[in-house]
Amino acid sequence: MTVSFDDAASFLNASFAPTNLTILYLESSQFETPAVIFHLITTVTSNCQLLKSLSLFSFATPSAVSEADDSTSSLCITLDTLRPLLACPNLTSLELVHQYPLALSHADIEALAKSWPSAEILLLNTEPAALDRSPLTLCALLPFAKHCPKLRELGLFLDASASANLELFTPTSSSPDPLPMFKSLRNLSMGVSILPPEDSNRVALFLSHICPPPCDAHDFKLESGVTWDDVDIVSEITKIVRVRCEAWDKILEVLPLLTRLRQEERERERALREEVEELRWRNGVLVEMVPLADYA
Repeated sequence: MTVSFDDAASFLNASFAPTNLTILYLESSQFETPAVIFHLITTVTSNCQLLKSLSLFSFATPSAVSEADDSTSSLCITLDTLRPLLACPNLTSLELVHQYPLALSHADIEALAKSWPSAEILLLNTEPAALDRSPLTLCALLPFAKHCPKLRELGLFLDASASANLELFTPTSSSPDPLPMFKSLRNLSMGVSILPPEDSNRVALFLSHICPPPCDAHDFKLESGVTWDDVDIVSEITKIVRVRCEAWDKILEVLPLLTRLRQEERERERALREEVEELRWRNGVLVEMVPLADYA
């Protein structure tokens, strides 16, 4: 349904509004502020308790974009904007489109993932028109892998550059804890996420730790790109999007092989652990038999 979010909220609050909705798709032809979105979400959670899938598309266009900075922070969706959705007991699918990147910290992502273990589809504004920077890094994927075992589709706009992910890409002398792996993920949407071409290999290696095998074309999709109608109007943005998409496509070319290698590595480690445990057991049996032999 194409309608302003204020009008949609008014309709859902009306006495004749349907209360048994399970799917709600709303597309606005105008820029919707976080305050309006919060009002709509609050209305939805109050009146549509059976809702399973919610899609909110606020008009986004690169032709009217300004860089996301401190002056635009009040125009960005925050966790507080989305928090009422956590009161929807049946909601398993959420898709958001907005002009500006979500103003979510990694702590916000952790809180969201912990509070939503039943989530199956989360496409969280993967293609904001203000695409110059994101507060999220690749670390934002980990809470969803850890806390959302049913998640099939995940989309985020994040910064995957090496400079933003030094903690992940810099080897340490201590053995790090194993990264959580997605249990059910079949579609990872990166939209216009920041990825310099020279960092593709490192990102692919990281993803091979958390994406479930096999990551082949039949079972797994790594998507990037935009759905803006006027993407070709701003040539500079068109070039940026193309370069980023090519970098993500490069990852998809090598990810299936890397995930298979990771799977084989895990199987070898598991077999080695089992062998060590068996040797320990046998050694324990022999140690127990020694006193008996001396007694005999």
